Amino acid sequence: MSKNQNILPGYLTPNIHQSQYNQPSNNSNFRNKSQHKHIQYQKSYLHEIYGPYYTLQEEDGLQYDQQFAKFTETLENENFCRLYELVMENKALHSWADAIFYADKLATLTDGFAPYVYILGECFFLNTDFKKVHLLFQKYKVLNHNAHFQILAARALFKNKQYEQCINALEVNFEENINPKLEAQKNFLKGQCYESLENKQNAVYQYIECLKKDPTCHEAFKRMIDFYLLGNVGKEQLLTSLNFNQQDIWIKEYYLQRISEDTACKLDVSANANKNVMEDEIQNNNSLSQIKASNLYGILQQKNNIDLLCIKAKNCLSKYNIMRSYDICVKAIKSDPLYFDIIPVYCACLLHLNYLGELYYCAHNLVENYSTHPLSWFAIGSYYYLIAKYEIARKYFQKAIFLDRNFVYAWIGMAHSFAIQDESDQAMSFYRTVSRLFPGCYMAHLYMGMEYLRTNNLKTALLSFQYAKEINQNDPLIYNEIGVIYFKQKNYEEAKKTYLIALNLCSEAANSIVHTILNNLAHTYRKMKEYKLAIQSYEKCIQLEPKNYQTYLSLAYTYHISNQLNKAVAYYHKSLYHKHENQFAYDMLDKCLRDASENQWENVYDIKQD
Repeated sequence: MSKNQNILPGYLTPNIHQSQYNQPSNNSNFRNKSQHKHIQYQKSYLHEIYGPYYTLQEEDGLQYDQQFAKFTETLENENFCRLYELVMENKALHSWADAIFYADKLATLTDGFAPYVYILGECFFLNTDFKKVHLLFQKYKVLNHNAHFQILAARALFKNKQYEQCINALEVNFEENINPKLEAQKNFLKGQCYESLENKQNAVYQYIECLKKDPTCHEAFKRMIDFYLLGNVGKEQLLTSLNFNQQDIWIKEYYLQRISEDTACKLDVSANANKNVMEDEIQNNNSLSQIKASNLYGILQQKNNIDLLCIKAKNCLSKYNIMRSYDICVKAIKSDPLYFDIIPVYCACLLHLNYLGELYYCAHNLVENYSTHPLSWFAIGSYYYLIAKYEIARKYFQKAIFLDRNFVYAWIGMAHSFAIQDESDQAMSFYRTVSRLFPGCYMAHLYMGMEYLRTNNLKTALLSFQYAKEINQNDPLIYNEIGVIYFKQKNYEEAKKTYLIALNLCSEAANSIVHTILNNLAHTYRKMKEYKLAIQSYEKCIQLEPKNYQTYLSLAYTYHISNQLNKAVAYYHKSLYHKHENQFAYDMLDKCLRDASENQWENVYDIKQD
């Protein structure tokens, strides 16, 4: 069979076989068992019948000829041929009930001939009659006919939530050489079963084995990343163990982008070496036939492929560049309003930006279209969280968890709704559950550390932050929280170093994040009596948030204790301008004025000249 003949399924070429079978039975060409007729059957039907579940190799020639002989024998009968056409036509039209009706007749008339039984099983599966698939294969004793029957039966068991039976069904191994892609699918199915049984360790092992046999199995990779089953070290080890052929090299680039930036840099230090050359080639490749495999990822980026937009949005959010992440989400949602992968990122951006109306519309649109999807109820919970109706938010987060126990964002939403109401015990319970179900999720350890810090349990908080840092070394909030612990422990030198690391990671972060870290750094400088550096940091904070009364108060206090009283008075007044009822600012202003009255006025104005 030629390469081109393998591409087209039989039901896409009806004219080829229609004219052949309309010939009279006494036609010598029809009766002749010639090689030409053999090829004609291959082109008409064989890809559709045998392709999905027979690995046609030269050493299997005898078995192939026997199966093919019986197959051609059935199709020489016009009635069988017509039944087969009806099955394929209805499958192509997604009319599963009609396809099942005619496929059942084929299976019955041929006494359970394996290819027709498989087609009937496929139709049952596509019609979501999962129980019938297994019963059908049991009836005709083809459960272990070959790997394709085994995998389809196992998929049906998995869909029917019979996870242990699914694993047992996949344990049978076949003596013949099986396509590695089929073996990879067996590993993937086992991984899904173990994951559903909350056996994360075995699930990860099976997913990794799947990717080693078939690196193009994107779903296995996606599940490990999306469900936080791997830390940074695990991601590194996984990617270095995968062998991609030259045509699939763009998939490796995609995988590199999906994991953390730090890991991608370690594994592909020369990724940008020929960036300009690649861009020139992309510009020059106007014809689809001229596109190179090495340029596929770059072209997909240029064309704003929605999966790559999602990666960009997640990367921006992880760097706390909220506005940029929001803009990318909007672009992606305009392309596909119901693209699920980007919805959690979009909801997070709307929460950060306080876009209440847009979040309401998003939640309404999701529930209207996908009322049984956990994302819909998560979006509603996020809306109620934003309007501070936390008990109602918890109901919807709980519903999302009920629909999908692996939906990490709903678990974190539940925990946050308790934490924001100072219900620490319930919040910690959910954070611990997140850390258990999603071992690669650093956020669980980060938020647990925040809760410990809030209750002044500094040692345990520091331990949680260290765990979070081991998983993700690029989040500035982790270093900020560690700096707060050092500050509370009066270890100001370590606090300063940690805050400076956090600032270096904030090159793209939103103003509120940078303001928080700068403000903490300024407090540290003040405690270390480095008043000049403290004042500079406070002034940078004011540039970021000009209406923050606390920053003005902190700056005034720093001027006050450094004996720059005239500037202190001015900034106390500015603080009170932004918040009139601040009693501490009134008291400090009064003290500053009394201190100033005790100095000679010329000395006060001399300070102003500095």
